[in-house]
Amino acid sequence: MLGKENLGGKDGPEQTETDEEPLSLGERPDEPTKNLLNLVHRVVDKFPDLKKEKRFRQFAGPVAIVSTGLIVLAAIAVARRLEKGQSGEDILDGITAEEIRGSVKLTQEEDEEE
Repeated sequence: MLGKENLGGKDGPEQTETDEEPLSLGERPDEPTKNLLNLVHRVVDKFPDLKKEKRFRQFAGPVAIVSTGLIVLAAIAVARRLEKGQSGEDILDGITAEEIRGSVKLTQEEDEEE
């Protein structure tokens, strides 16, 4: 369980007398998951033009951020390459923007073949 120091303020979030358990931020990812997420974000960072495409942007106030959709597409493309036995560096060197854009289309085609 996370300590109060990890939940925001110095004393943690306010709780009423009826709260039975402290608030939780969820589970921390294990090391392989952290490594995969790091690789996916590095892949996305490799393609600044993808991040600028309207369909891959969301706005948080005046700031544009990368949408979750782009992260998911990149994760699908990375996972396909990992299943083929490629290393993280090989994936980072060889992956293309078109491969990321086509992740959903390929997944749909694979489902139709089964």
